[in-house]
Amino acid sequence: MEQKPLDILNLLAKVDFAPENVVQAAAENSVLFVEAAQYRLAQLERKASAKMNWERERAERELHIRNEAKVCDEKLTEGHIAAKLLLDREVSKKAAALAQAEIYETYSRLVVEAFQMRRDCLQIVKGMVKEEYSAQAAVEAGAEKMRETRKRLRDRFPAAGGR
Repeated sequence: MEQKPLDILNLLAKVDFAPENVVQAAAENSVLFVEAAQYRLAQLERKASAKMNWERERAERELHIRNEAKVCDEKLTEGHIAAKLLLDREVSKKAAALAQAEIYETYSRLVVEAFQMRRDCLQIVKGMVKEEYSAQAAVEAGAEKMRETRKRLRDRFPAAGGR
């Protein structure tokens, strides 16, 4: 079964989240990370394929150049062969495809890093919320203890009044 192409711009639009939707952001983070990883894998495969195509074309053209030189009894230097390969349209086209694939492979790594940063941000928010709840619980516990202490004081010293 062939996968539909990933809309990378739509995926990147989901990196951001607001404090009011942090629970939803945390819930969907693993799904978004998987999509980013799939994009990365697709770009790595694209790069590997482009490299293989470039190397194959280059090798075929080099063999052809060497065979032509052999038939014509022409002496070639490695530099001469390299220059001919550089000027060959098909080899250049495959080299350009490889360069483009390398760019997208690098970009895909950055996309994955963006979602790792998103995960890290969610962890920071989680820590802050946990600290806030802990502080709130401590305040509430302190207030409850204060109420109990006042009640005991009133029960023990009823003449002190309603202070």
